[in-house]
Amino acid sequence: DLEAQVEARTDELRRLNERFERALADSPIAVFEQDEDLRYTWIHNPQLGLEAAEVVGKTDAEIMVDPGAVVHVKREALALNETRRGDVEVEGPHGASGHYLLTSTPTILEDGRRGLISVAVDVTDKVRHQRHLQLVTRELSHRTKNLLSMIQAIARQSSMAAKDVKEFNALFGSRLRSLAQAHDVLVRADWTGAPLAELIQRQTEIFPGASERIRAEGPAYDLAPEGAHYLGLALHELCTNAVKHGALARKSGKVKVQWTVAEDGTLTLTWRESGATVSAEPSRKGFGRMLLEDLVPGALAGSAVLAFEEKGVVWTLTAPPRGAEPVETVSGKPEPEPA
Repeated sequence: DLEAQVEARTDELRRLNERFERALADSPIAVFEQDEDLRYTWIHNPQLGLEAAEVVGKTDAEIMVDPGAVVHVKREALALNETRRGDVEVEGPHGASGHYLLTSTPTILEDGRRGLISVAVDVTDKVRHQRHLQLVTRELSHRTKNLLSMIQAIARQSSMAAKDVKEFNALFGSRLRSLAQAHDVLVRADWTGAPLAELIQRQTEIFPGASERIRAEGPAYDLAPEGAHYLGLALHELCTNAVKHGALARKSGKVKVQWTVAEDGTLTLTWRESGATVSAEPSRKGFGRMLLEDLVPGALAGSAVLAFEEKGVVWTLTAPPRGAEPVETVSGKPEPEPA
């Protein structure tokens, strides 16, 4: 009979409503209705930390800090009498904000007036992820250009120092390997910084038999990505020189790499050779010396002193905390002659 049909229909609507509420519970989706003046007549699952009672009876202008983009989508839907969509950024009255995909469709309200039924999906996390990816892409492009400029400079300097193709291949290849070692350290740290101790270990292990005579000690310290490549190359040049001409060319020779970090974050690193005999300071400034005296301190916004003492080479680097801005290290200026 009619009463049974009404009861069945009522029960069906109740179940549908329960499903609707369960589906939207704790979801990033708000569903709401507004009249032609954009005054809320009903809302389910409000966002921005709001309760339904704070929304119903009010307009967007009374709820949002700057509702311009939101109102534009809704007014357009009413004017064209068709569904309109838009990506909008919204800030609520309690300071909460977010990005939403808004869909508004014209409808007829219960009292016969024109209005809108809308759905707003919170896509804040997606937008933030997209912006992060854009930032990472720009940063990657910047770092790639810097790395390619560095490789170009290494190739140029290696060719100037080499007597023939064979020597060039050896020089260029060893320097690229040093660059790759520093790059690996940065990749393992997700480019957040390069642990100094690991950087030193990776650079010295390139020289079999010599690394055992290099002692490194100091506190935990992470280098900024830009400076890590340059410091890695500097350590490689110091090792190469020590193996060929310095302390590590003699059985009794040793190297101590020590660093300290001051309370304000300033890094002081010293490479000190012992057991060598340095005849005289080189008269020409090659790539290695330019790297030690100019490029590395420039990349770390610090300073460096290279000394040729009686017992061996001593190189001291001082760098401010990581927040300091590095100076340009690649330019179009003529480069000094190689050693």
